[in-house]
Amino acid sequence: MEVVYFNQITYNARGQEQLKRYDLTQELLAKLKAPSFSADCLTIAKYINANSIEPFLPLYEGEINNIGCELMDKKKLASALNVFKLNLKYHNTSWNAFYSLAEAYYRQRNYKEAKRYYQRSLALNPNNKSAIDHLKMIEK
Repeated sequence: MEVVYFNQITYNARGQEQLKRYDLTQELLAKLKAPSFSADCLTIAKYINANSIEPFLPLYEGEINNIGCELMDKKKLASALNVFKLNLKYHNTSWNAFYSLAEAYYRQRNYKEAKRYYQRSLALNPNNKSAIDHLKMIEK
């Protein structure tokens, strides 16, 4: 008879739980691409909470940002804005997360918020020429 130690059972259960959460996080990333899903902040928050995937989101800055950019390119600005806000929530030290949110506000012609987030992006990355250029355009 094979002896199974408690820590092996715990590890296997944790491992399976981690894999499940990873799959649910991947599912969220796929869902965010649909403007009907990402247009509603509450829907996003409910999905994250219901599936306990919040600890995984800090691992996906680039992926979440790219989804926001795709939505913005498709002129789904409200959805893109929500995705960028989600990204900033988990990556609040990333100059790029601030920059992308600023860009979405800029495209919505919300120059007050765009300016605010361009400035925060520049505080983290003073060499961001695009943010400097956008700020100059806003201030004209």
